[in-house]
Amino acid sequence: MSRPGAVLGAQAFLVVPIKPFVGGKQRLAADLPDQARQLLSRALATRMLRCVAEVWPSGRAVVVGDDLEIAELCARLGLATVPDAGAGQSAAVRAGQAWCLERGATTLATLAGDLPEVDSSDLRQVLQMAEQLAPRSLTLFPDREGTGTNGMIFTPAGLDPFSFGPDSLRRHREWALREGIAFQVAPIRGLAWDVDRPADLVGSDLPEGGAPHPVLAWALGLAERPLVRAGRLTAWAVPGIPEIRAGQDLGELVLGPLTREGGLQPWDVLVVTHKVVSKAEGRVFPLAHFEPRPEALSLGAQLRQDPRMVEAILQESARVIRAESGVLVTETHHGLVCANAGVDRSNVGGGTSVTLLPEDPDRSAQGLRQRWLGLASGGPLAVVISDTFGRPFREGAVNVAIGVAGMPALSDHRGLRDAQGYELHASTIGSADEIASIGELVMGKIEGLPVAVVRGLSWSGPETGSAPLLRDPSRDIFRR
Repeated sequence: MSRPGAVLGAQAFLVVPIKPFVGGKQRLAADLPDQARQLLSRALATRMLRCVAEVWPSGRAVVVGDDLEIAELCARLGLATVPDAGAGQSAAVRAGQAWCLERGATTLATLAGDLPEVDSSDLRQVLQMAEQLAPRSLTLFPDREGTGTNGMIFTPAGLDPFSFGPDSLRRHREWALREGIAFQVAPIRGLAWDVDRPADLVGSDLPEGGAPHPVLAWALGLAERPLVRAGRLTAWAVPGIPEIRAGQDLGELVLGPLTREGGLQPWDVLVVTHKVVSKAEGRVFPLAHFEPRPEALSLGAQLRQDPRMVEAILQESARVIRAESGVLVTETHHGLVCANAGVDRSNVGGGTSVTLLPEDPDRSAQGLRQRWLGLASGGPLAVVISDTFGRPFREGAVNVAIGVAGMPALSDHRGLRDAQGYELHASTIGSADEIASIGELVMGKIEGLPVAVVRGLSWSGPETGSAPLLRDPSRDIFRR
């Protein structure tokens, strides 16, 4: 039901001004080098425009900006663009307003394009408010200090309340009083934080008691602590990936199916089963390739396994840890402790061939990440290569990460405080393993879906591959 007095049949349009990435954020120039400011501008703009494309009705949003990279991103997202005259934010919004009025706008909204905490739910709230706005009214979305204006909606769409800049909230309020326009301030958390001054980079009200937000941490390279955060997660398997053969370019073969699924967004994580990576890298061999040594013959008889399979396992192992219950538990040359050194007979050659793990899963993950980075407008983007492992003390196998690129593999909460103020001392979470398991749930084991996308994450900290997931033998009670 519409709000009493709302404009019936309102055509709510949105204008988002985006300044060029190169040379932007000049007020941060004394604190950040050009490259960091450029990365920051790109990350913030991409976050906003992805939300707009997801929420705002088609054909009713326009981006004002002259940057070629902005235009390319908007084209991929299906957003219209108009040139920026370069005379400031108010002039830019007026240029977008003209485009909207030509297309029948009755209500106009505008939002800043550099809001690191904005998400789709914020845009849905703005759209709902715009569609229910009372006639001749103005709603302002303030910054976190309550003096600036990070967005507004008003009707009729032809009004000209724009006076952005320092202390703009006061000027907009005075304009509304002068013009007899109903006026209200509507704080929305995701719209309150913009980044213009050095003080905006780190503040006492930011996450983790003053640590940079993950968007800023990635762009600025400020974060050292590895932390992976999850908001509202969505995950799906990517259909249409053909059977992979040795020597094929896996990254190239997946590009088309990813594009048909709508491409990628910054902060997406792709989970890739190790088997397709191994196939592409030629790590599939017939069992006849392996000539059993005496040790393999002996272990094969003990475990009632094909000695050729045992030989393959031994060749992939640095040492054998257990040999019982029909299973060899070994430490691979990668440092992984798992059953049968990851050698697998399923989904390949009808059981007459075996798949070995990739020689360097981290390197494989990094290569795929570089190939797919463009689909996420330059990132951040992560790739996790997964395999299925059993677990001590627990029934049931789960997918874990054996290769990681683009994100930290662990989240280190040590030294942080919980909601009751207790300092955490031993809370280190295998975030990449958790993400690998999410991927397995949507890919399944027999459905032939080797790649999944997990969306809704963010992270900060160094990218050190999968090595942090490997426990030092001196602290591993299962290898003593």
